[in-house]
Amino acid sequence: MALALATVASRIDGGNQNAKVLAAQAWDRVMVKNGKPQWYRTQFVKDKATGH
Repeated sequence: MALALATVASRIDGGNQNAKVLAAQAWDRVMVKNGKPQWYRTQFVKDKATGH
């Protein structure tokens, strides 16, 4: 839902940088949840071994 709304917002107002960032973050979240590589590198996963 977040991806759809952010995409629509960025299409309605092409100059809205916040909508573009939200769309990129939502897309990367979907990719990570599906075990695929991110496109925009917006999601960070905590390393269990080091805690970072």
